[in-house]
Amino acid sequence: MRGLLIRGGAAAALVFVACLADSPTSPKVPAPASSAVGRLADAPVFTPYTVSPSILNKSEVVRAMEKAYPPLLRDAGTGGTVIVYFFVGADGTVQRTRIFRSSGHPTLDAAALSVAKTYQFSPARNRDQKVAV
Repeated sequence: MRGLLIRGGAAAALVFVACLADSPTSPKVPAPASSAVGRLADAPVFTPYTVSPSILNKSEVVRAMEKAYPPLLRDAGTGGTVIVYFFVGADGTVQRTRIFRSSGHPTLDAAALSVAKTYQFSPARNRDQKVAV
């Protein structure tokens, strides 16, 4: 799983990207409130890998975030944080997304999900095999 974090500032739309990768040495992301997860089967699972996926098109993602930021929220100086889970296929493409933590603004959440489709990753590898994470 990968994560996308979008933040908006009061004076101008400030876009910040952070990738959260599970790895054997990284701390686990804290479990969300039960209402945010829904069914346990929908929660992300850890896939072992030795090489984590990396973003191949960072500048394109930043431009997509700036373009997708809801104009009404931007003009009002309203921001928020959306954390999105990504399921990255063995080919490095985003297969599925899910909101882990909402911003409280449905339009900002929808913008984050639309930008998630823009991401392109190098595939994760477990030793010499490409794996979905």
